[in-house]
Amino acid sequence: MNFSIKFQTKKDQMVEIIPASLEYFPKFLDFMNELVREDTFIYRIDIRTVEGEKEKFEQKLQDMKDGKSFYIWTLFEEKIIGASSIVARKGRGTHVWELGIMVDKNFRGEGLGYKLMEVVMDKAKELGVKIVVLERFPENKIAGKLYEKFGFQECGRIPKALYRKNKYSDEIIMYKEIV
Repeated sequence: MNFSIKFQTKKDQMVEIIPASLEYFPKFLDFMNELVREDTFIYRIDIRTVEGEKEKFEQKLQDMKDGKSFYIWTLFEEKIIGASSIVARKGRGTHVWELGIMVDKNFRGEGLGYKLMEVVMDKAKELGVKIVVLERFPENKIAGKLYEKFGFQECGRIPKALYRKNKYSDEIIMYKEIV
């Protein structure tokens, strides 16, 4: 799968959305590790290395080739500054997929999250996905508004399921049916 989507942010930065690849995998890990250090609204809490993650990532690339997932990254000056994915949920058949999205702190509020959502939701339709689900922190109001713009609805909460910055939070579960 090869494509490239050029996108101009609200601050006139030209970025490029590309499919995930082994070539940019080390830069993706740098991006993820920076989000972990920032202690932002992501579920991962540990720093990871290319050596420790390469085999798992190669399986993700194979799943993408097999139509079981879709991973995209955003480049700015050869640095990964955003990522999004939709992945078939195990044990739920092929109709329920899970969405994830992350944006570098220096690019938040510039429309990148919206553009990533557009791309993955279009791909979900193309893949025949019927329901997209996601989980989020209740404190992440900006993400909540973005998801609502795309028609996601809250369908549940798990009290104190998340732990961040020495505090427990509910986990909000949202879904959207694709028509």
